[in-house]
Amino acid sequence: MYNTEKLNKLLLESFPELKDSFTGTVEAIDGIKTGSTIVYEDVFLPFIIESFIKRDEETEKRIAVFIEQLASSNDFDERNLIGLTVLDNLRLYSIEKDIKEMLGPNSKKLYDEWESR
Repeated sequence: MYNTEKLNKLLLESFPELKDSFTGTVEAIDGIKTGSTIVYEDVFLPFIIESFIKRDEETEKRIAVFIEQLASSNDFDERNLIGLTVLDNLRLYSIEKDIKEMLGPNSKKLYDEWESR
């Protein structure tokens, strides 16, 4: 089971610019305890897409590092979260190739695992 509060705080600490989007998304739900799948799909994924469309290289690098951090976790739920909510969904967008090129070794491996499902 996801430690949603921990994962949501980690996201906000890594990307403080998501605070307003996060608050707007979760205010009617459970705040910081809102399920991480909702937060990562509805807040983080659009942020990733927007950053790559804008070609914001600094943010792109931060995103790749963050994804790699979760993909490298010893916690199955953390790897599953980033695989399910981000890596699997990126296939639906034109930025898929760009972000795939920036992924670290563990996130590439996880990406390939989700691709074969």
